[in-house]
Amino acid sequence: MDSKLSKSLLTMASAVALASLSQGAGFQIMEQSVSGLGNAFSGAAGAEDVSVMFYNPAGLARLDGAQTQLDAHYLILEAYFKNNGSTTTTQAGTKVTTSGGNSGGGFQTPVPSTYLSLPLGSRFTAGLSVNCPFGLGTEYDDGWVGRYMALKSEIRTFDVSPALAVKLTDTLSFGAAADFYYIDANLTNDIDFNKDGTPLFDGHADLKADDTAFGYHLGFQWQATPRTRFGVAYRSQVTTHLSGNANFTLPEDYLTVLTGLGYGSTANYIRATYADQGVGAELDLPASASINVYHNLTDKLDVMADVTWTDWSVFHSLDMDFDIAPTSSQLENWQDTVRYSAGATYKWSDSLKIRGGVAFDPAAVRGPEYRTPRIPDAKRFWISTGLNWQINQNSFLDLAYVHIFVDDPEIDNSIHTAGQHLKGTIEAYMDIISVSYTYRF
Repeated sequence: MDSKLSKSLLTMASAVALASLSQGAGFQIMEQSVSGLGNAFSGAAGAEDVSVMFYNPAGLARLDGAQTQLDAHYLILEAYFKNNGSTTTTQAGTKVTTSGGNSGGGFQTPVPSTYLSLPLGSRFTAGLSVNCPFGLGTEYDDGWVGRYMALKSEIRTFDVSPALAVKLTDTLSFGAAADFYYIDANLTNDIDFNKDGTPLFDGHADLKADDTAFGYHLGFQWQATPRTRFGVAYRSQVTTHLSGNANFTLPEDYLTVLTGLGYGSTANYIRATYADQGVGAELDLPASASINVYHNLTDKLDVMADVTWTDWSVFHSLDMDFDIAPTSSQLENWQDTVRYSAGATYKWSDSLKIRGGVAFDPAAVRGPEYRTPRIPDAKRFWISTGLNWQINQNSFLDLAYVHIFVDDPEIDNSIHTAGQHLKGTIEAYMDIISVSYTYRF
């Protein structure tokens, strides 16, 4: 297959891995608990409500009675690319300035989740959660300078997870959960058939693929003292086998134009190579592990902290198989990350709690030469706040807000789309607004 086609498709598919099935960097959505969000996800050991099963299913054993919870998160990502000398390598091997302007690539999307727990006697508790944990996307303006690397990137996932927790002793609990995922991706970009950096002879690629996958997560919680609790959790690596279709739109009258210029064989090659076809990729998505602590400092104040490691180095390259052409490979060379967070909850009154937290989340991308505009991964700093209001004996309302400062990522990428060197800076930040309702039976 023509290297430009291979690299274009590989660039599109890499966004699937960026929004992958793990906890850590890459702009994947961690927001599956409103109470947890208020503490910047430092409080899993606290096991305040049924949403703890997403992070550590052992926390189910600490809940009193049956619970159900409905969560809604609204994510707002702003990302604006500023060009700084992007170029295209022509057929003759010379570099020319790539046409096109700057562009925003943000998105706004709701992300719901729901939870249910049910005690099974005095020692066991069952749970069920339904989440949409990785619903990210970016979309840039038509004709922008990076159109050959990315236009639209939309990832939607659904996770149905049954869980079971058991009290091993009065102070130690264990939990395990199965994760059944459905992944749906739609990724597009333009193709520079003329290799001159202008839109005069641009085509368009549109990739749609999906898959189902299986994973698991498990954890322990230990009540070390009446006021102090520790938790450890592990989320498994997930192997996906994405498959779908790569559809292409060729430039208008390309066959007539190239034939008239004496390039009939090239025109026929383009028609054959860029025919609509099936495409597939196997992605090994990383495992993660976390350790956290919760301490009741006073009757009014709880403090907490979390450290989470993600095995992003498993994403070293992306190999893709096409129905018409042989396998192609793209180097990603990601690195493991360790996320740190800390938080506190203040009991304002018997019915009102106020939460706060901070977190530092490093980037999995090693540097500007590997970064793409599809999901502009970079190190970030979280500031979060929230509150819990007990409406009555059985009903609770949680609210949370997070602002994420992103260290404006640089892109200096000449390896992900043949002939294209995208160079510039993305100014980005993210806001999250969340609400949940919990009912205890």
